[in-house]
Amino acid sequence: MARLSCTLSWLEDYSLMQPQWAAGDKAVLEERVGNVIKFNLRRCIIFPYLRVWKLARKVLADVAKILFLGKRAVLKCLLQLHNTFEHTDTHYLLNKVYIGDYCVWVQNGLASDQLQAFAKLYNNAKGSIEKMPYTGKELTGLYLPEMEEWEKQQEMECDDEDESEEGSESSSDESSESESDSESESESESEEEEEEGESPQDGSATGVSTLAGAVNESASTATATATGQGVAMRVARQRRQVRQRVHLPASRNLRSSARLEGGVGFI
Repeated sequence: MARLSCTLSWLEDYSLMQPQWAAGDKAVLEERVGNVIKFNLRRCIIFPYLRVWKLARKVLADVAKILFLGKRAVLKCLLQLHNTFEHTDTHYLLNKVYIGDYCVWVQNGLASDQLQAFAKLYNNAKGSIEKMPYTGKELTGLYLPEMEEWEKQQEMECDDEDESEEGSESSSDESSESESDSESESESESEEEEEEGESPQDGSATGVSTLAGAVNESASTATATATGQGVAMRVARQRRQVRQRVHLPASRNLRSSARLEGGVGFI
C-alpha cells in the first residue's frame, strides 16, 4: 500500500510541484490532482507483482467512490491503514508522520462540503484521463501504447509463421505420399516385367531340379539297399563263425574218446 503512494514511499510533497494558487483557482488544483493520478498510475504499473492496467483504473474508481461516501468512509480507510502499518517493522513510522495527523484532520479540520468538492474534482480528472485515446496510458511515459502495438505485430507475425509452417508441412506430406505411390507403382511394374522375362527359365530350372531330385532319390535307395545287403552278409558270416566255434570242441573230444576206446579194446 505504501508503494502506491509517493508521499508514503519517499515523502513527496505535491504542493511544491505547482506555484501557489489562490482560492477558487480550479485549473491549478485540477492539474495537481491530475499529477497525483498520473504518478499513482505509474506506480501501479511498475511496482506491484500484477501489473494490470485495468486493475490500476479499478483502484482509481474505488478511490472516487470512497471520497463520495464522505468523511466516515475516508476515516475508516485511514484507521485500517494505521492498524496495518502499526504491525510492521518500519512502516509504523508513517503512522507518526502522516496517518495519525490525517485521522485527526479528517475528524476536526475537514468539512464535508470541501470533501465533496474534492471528490468531484478528482472524478473529473479521472474521467478526462479515461477519455484519452489510450485511456491515459500515454500519461505514464512508459510507452505502453507502442509496446502493445509491437506485441500485436509480433503475435500476427507468429501466427503467419505458424500458418506458413503448417502449409509447408502439408505440402511436404503430399509430395512424400505422391513419391511413395510412384515408387510402389514402379516397383510393381518392375516385378511384373521380371516375372514375365524369367518365366521360361523358371520352367527349365524346375525340370532340372526335379530330375536331380529323382536321381538323388534313386542313388540313395541304391546305397541303402547295398548297405543293407552288406550288413546282412556280415551278420551271416558272424553267425557261421559262432556255430563253428561252438561245435568244433565237441567233435574233437568225441574223436579222441573213440580212439582211446579202440585202442583199449584192441589191447
